[in-house]
Amino acid sequence: MYLENLKDEGKYPFTEQIEVREEFIERLKWVKRGIGWFSSLTKPQKKIITLRLIDEKTFDCIAKELNISKPTVTNHFKKALKRGAAFISDEEDHRKLVVIVKRLPKKTPQTQ
Repeated sequence: MYLENLKDEGKYPFTEQIEVREEFIERLKWVKRGIGWFSSLTKPQKKIITLRLIDEKTFDCIAKELNISKPTVTNHFKKALKRGAAFISDEEDHRKLVVIVKRLPKKTPQTQ
């Protein structure tokens, strides 16, 4: 990013504007990686990832909904996450992904 392209709108100190823009650019990079990763998945992997990460369903609930076994669900999920590692550029980014996945809420079947 070129500093001459940044203009001071007077709302924030100039250095704060740079930090906000850099953070925004970093988030866009993560979005791009996520889109690349998701589009590389198979249809079953996409469905399972969506149900688990977006809808926050348990593996048991996903298995029942898709009428497949729980080991099949977990296998697709693990393979999808491994494929996601290919879209992570360095070790620090990989650790961030692991932390995000480990922090996923665990819902009980009654809350589904």
